[in-house]
Amino acid sequence: MIEGRCDFGFCHIGHRIFVCGGYSNLKQNKNDCSNYDVVKDRWVKVSANIPDEYSSGIALKSLQMRFLYGFGGENNYEKGPDLGNERFLRLDTYKVHRGWETLTLESQN
Repeated sequence: MIEGRCDFGFCHIGHRIFVCGGYSNLKQNKNDCSNYDVVKDRWVKVSANIPDEYSSGIALKSLQMRFLYGFGGENNYEKGPDLGNERFLRLDTYKVHRGWETLTLESQN
C-alpha cells in the first residue's frame, strides 16, 4: 500500500483492488483511498477521499464493474454515524472527480 493501515475496507473491480479507510499505526482514521493495479503492479492514490470521519472498519462492495459502495464504519472514538438513519457511500469510479456521494435511508421503526 501507499501508506500502511489496518481495519480498512477493500474490494476489486476488474484488475484493480481498492483499499479505503481504516486507521494508521497512530490510531488516526484514514479517509483516503487507493487502488492496486494488478496488471501494472503499482499503487495509485484515488483522488476522492471518504467525506466524513467514519472510515475505520468500513465495508466496501463493488457493483456493475463501476461503483464502490461503503457501509458502516466508525471514527477515532469508536462511534458510528447517527443510528436513526443508515448512511452509506457511493463512488463512481468512472467519475472519481465528483467524489463520494453520501446516501441515507431512514430507519423503519
